[in-house]
Amino acid sequence: MIVVNNTSGEYSDVINSYYDIEKFSEESNSVLFLGYTTSRCDETRSKYLNYKNRIYLNLESPCSFCSTSSFEEESRYFTHTYTICPYTADWISSRTSIVAKTIPFPYNEDCFSSILKDMKILSSMYMGTIMCKEHEDMVRVIKKRPHSICSLYPHPLVTDYNISSHQKWMMLGSSKSSVIMNMCPVTEQHKSWIAKNDLSSHVAFNNLDYNFMPQFKPRTIESMVCKAVCLVKKDPWNVIENWFEPDKHFLYWETYEELDSLIENIDSNYEDYSDIINNAYEEVKKYEILNIFERIKGDVGE
Repeated sequence: MIVVNNTSGEYSDVINSYYDIEKFSEESNSVLFLGYTTSRCDETRSKYLNYKNRIYLNLESPCSFCSTSSFEEESRYFTHTYTICPYTADWISSRTSIVAKTIPFPYNEDCFSSILKDMKILSSMYMGTIMCKEHEDMVRVIKKRPHSICSLYPHPLVTDYNISSHQKWMMLGSSKSSVIMNMCPVTEQHKSWIAKNDLSSHVAFNNLDYNFMPQFKPRTIESMVCKAVCLVKKDPWNVIENWFEPDKHFLYWETYEELDSLIENIDSNYEDYSDIINNAYEEVKKYEILNIFERIKGDVGE
């Protein structure tokens, strides 16, 4: 399988910056496209137009619909799409002949092999942009105890601003729990754009009054690899359940009081959560990038 990678215009230091599967690229009638730019570059699309299998690793949906009005047209170039958004997979399948399947964020095990995962000194951790009041309220709960709040963007509540992925993973390896919201805030501008497009059948946009859309976060995968208990905000979609089971691989919280209690209990009794930690650590191995790569090759008969 030929591997084409172009991540220009994307964050340069995130989990999908380190897949490093181009080294396995070999001449074939199948092409795997990595990076959003590869879905839009006319030169790249023209070069591989006549190849039998044109496969896109879509790690940006459903946000794709909020950044371009030509997402459906761009998608039609491909014969296969693997996406972190199951609702986008359903939507594409209902409107095109593309074979659309879902995967969580892959990770590269080599990036985590040197991370110490059993020296826990932080109670909890949050990784991500603080974009709304809900994020702020959640972070204030985390900050009651030894913590790290990592973000690529500045905010008064952030403790570790714009640190490298490796530094972030080291801190995650030292944290007993990781707080996660698998959602992205939706602004009035987003709502206006969505209303002008034919997205009524796209489940990710069926609850805009909630002011969020579902978006599976890579920090879920990173946390499981680093043996931090995933504390996931329960929401109308619960996209995580496409790959992981509540109470077996992660724990839900619904209120800030419940989150506070969970963080406190895990901080005091981390060993009591060993089953969840180990279940998640084993389950997540399915989604190591080489396993995903082999799965894709198998799906297209390579």
